[in-house]
Amino acid sequence: MRRRAVVIGGGFGGLRVAQRLARYADHEALDVVLIDQSPYHCLRPKLPQALGARIACAVHVPLSALLASSRVRLLTKQVTGIDPAAHRISWEDGALEADVLVLALGGEPCIPPGMAEDPSVLLPVWGFDQTCGIRRRVRFLTDAARRGRAVNLDVVVIGGGFVGVEVAAELQGRLTRISHGDRRASVTLVEAQERVLPRLSAWAGRAAARRLAAGGVHLSLGTEVLHVRAGGVALADGRRLDAGTVIWAGGRIQAPGLAATSGLVDETGRIPVMDTLAMARDADIFALGDCAYSVERGADASEPSAHRAEAQADIVAQNVLARLRHRPLIPYRPGPNIYVMGLGPRYGILEVERLRTAGLAPALFKELVILRHLLEAGGVAALRGAASRVVLDELQPARWDSPPLPEGVVHATQVSGRHGE
Repeated sequence: MRRRAVVIGGGFGGLRVAQRLARYADHEALDVVLIDQSPYHCLRPKLPQALGARIACAVHVPLSALLASSRVRLLTKQVTGIDPAAHRISWEDGALEADVLVLALGGEPCIPPGMAEDPSVLLPVWGFDQTCGIRRRVRFLTDAARRGRAVNLDVVVIGGGFVGVEVAAELQGRLTRISHGDRRASVTLVEAQERVLPRLSAWAGRAAARRLAAGGVHLSLGTEVLHVRAGGVALADGRRLDAGTVIWAGGRIQAPGLAATSGLVDETGRIPVMDTLAMARDADIFALGDCAYSVERGADASEPSAHRAEAQADIVAQNVLARLRHRPLIPYRPGPNIYVMGLGPRYGILEVERLRTAGLAPALFKELVILRHLLEAGGVAALRGAASRVVLDELQPARWDSPPLPEGVVHATQVSGRHGE
């Protein structure tokens, strides 16, 4: 009798779990199904560079191409419900039941209620569509200013953590390249703590602050944002920052609404799992990546990270097989946190415990990590087809700054071949 493992989510963790399990499809009489609402695998670590128009906007590759040589069945469906008791996944026109269920749903920003009078004026940077939308907005505003229209080109980025620092650096670089007029459009980064990158070492905070300031980013530290309105941001110290674009990169993340409506999350907004990455209520349901957190270590210690999601995926794959074989599960023991970020062209910061360095080497290391991921996920075809779009185009400065509006989204049908906007 064949059994079925269903993985929901085709991100870094979900894709890796599905591919690992598919290696045992014949030996274990196992059907592996991967469900994602998008036909693409998004390379989220590249989103800031896409936002800054240093590479193509479409930093994704088709899941079908990545899975072409594996025994994974891909379903592109918008999942509307998960019944954890029945292991049943449903969507608008169908449903599926699983013997073992893996939740790799990703995460989404948790914006405090009432932060913005109109939610549409506060723009999160978390997904592909959001990033491309902000990129088009910046281009539209700069073109309008060039035609003499009275528009505000200034940008406020809320949150001086990992994402906020990268986004601020990339946006300032782009505005410097494409803005014209009597003054230079600016980016202001607002962080409630006294320094940027508060979860990293003080050295990392100082290195990032120096790089941001050298690029022209204004830092507003040690003050919270009270509320956001069209045209600006009100701070707790009484100041108001005028801005035509306000970006949210702060606070914590939570699992997507699907997890909450399915009764899978707790008060943290994420899915609690044991050290085996299985849910306490059901050892046949696993959760990993941004949507989950370890009860043993706490939500604050379970930081969102593509690197961490891939490491968890290896353990989940082993434990799914262990469940099918009626063997004990093994715990996930996280290694040291690896922080690597890019702050504009040819500059990055790397911190792994006491190993700390800044400059060109970390920026190159980040690109090598993406190339390795493409090679492992889709082989040489994926590396050849996507590498130029998501990595090598950085060698051609401003290539993507001036395509005519709207800046297109790549609709790729296969990995191989050149993609453009």
